[in-house]
Amino acid sequence: MREISKQIVGDNLKGELAPFSFMLPSGGEEIKGAPLIYIPELVAKVVHLLEENERTRRLTWHEGFIPASEVWIKIGGDKGGGTFKMNFQNVSIATPNSVHNTCVFCCFAAGDSVTNLHAALDRFKDQVEHLNGMKWSEMMGTPLSVRGDAAQRTLETMHDDHQRYVSAGSIKRDAQKFYNCISPPIVDIPVSQVCPPGLHITLGIFTKMFNLLEAVCCNLDLELALHATDVDSSSFSKYSLELQNLPLLQAELEEAQQAQENFQQMATYVVLVGGAERNPRAVNLLKQAADKKKHVKALVSLNEYSSKGIQKIFIHRIGTQVRKCRAAVKKGFNEKEGPFVKRLDSALQEIGVQRQQYFGGAFIGNHVHKALKV
Repeated sequence: MREISKQIVGDNLKGELAPFSFMLPSGGEEIKGAPLIYIPELVAKVVHLLEENERTRRLTWHEGFIPASEVWIKIGGDKGGGTFKMNFQNVSIATPNSVHNTCVFCCFAAGDSVTNLHAALDRFKDQVEHLNGMKWSEMMGTPLSVRGDAAQRTLETMHDDHQRYVSAGSIKRDAQKFYNCISPPIVDIPVSQVCPPGLHITLGIFTKMFNLLEAVCCNLDLELALHATDVDSSSFSKYSLELQNLPLLQAELEEAQQAQENFQQMATYVVLVGGAERNPRAVNLLKQAADKKKHVKALVSLNEYSSKGIQKIFIHRIGTQVRKCRAAVKKGFNEKEGPFVKRLDSALQEIGVQRQQYFGGAFIGNHVHKALKV
């Protein structure tokens, strides 16, 4: 898998441990290494995106808002989740701000100080200046009525594209330049006689719709977990129990920490006023504070008292429970064991539709047709 990934990525993506500036709590700065990932050839990436948009006829000039002889590329950056990301978007399409139209070309795990921005982005300075005003295509902005329809794919063009791919060295990461014709056609049948399988089309549509429905059921399961009372061995029941116990444990921990603070203050008071023999009332108060901790026996005299021991026995015990509970909640549960998702599978079985257990829960064509008729 790593070898395949290496062949696909190649030199298109680079990563290194680069020096960045980090603020210290004292107010100073320190320089240390942090991950930096970037696309070295920004211009080539932008040109490739424009060619894909033109090939799929997605380019638009927004009813004349963008001059017909130009395409606009927007470059920007933002910090979030501990990393800073630089990206570009093609403004000359119908939905320029779509996440599918956003290409991150540089990312580093450090703050967005001026020093760090220079350290990461100076490598793109010449390329951005080159992009501004470069000539991309002779036909750019020419109306479709003038430049005509794009050439349709034929059996001959597929053979030609494959030959160009082989002549260029058969480099898989460049396959898109040759319309992915990395192999010759298996059977020489004209493209006009190739019929897309309707079964696969409906399978794709139904699977997408079902996944959306399953996601809604999963969200309902998350809401139900706050109120569920039925307990069994499923991961959902365990998750629900931990989710409901977490606020109770957190409240108990806060109460224990407050009791510990009061207990220590009382102990200090007893010591300051001269010992247990001279202050029986203070000793009684000290005993009451100890009793509230449940895991500590009432103390008979001040000499038997150890505040550190109490803290280790009680505060640490509840704190450990809270940490375990938080970890269980963060881990979540198996979505397939949620009540709503399980009921969804039951509903499918009632109409004779079963998911293939050994193929990731996929559907088969005939079952899809059954479901679509309901």
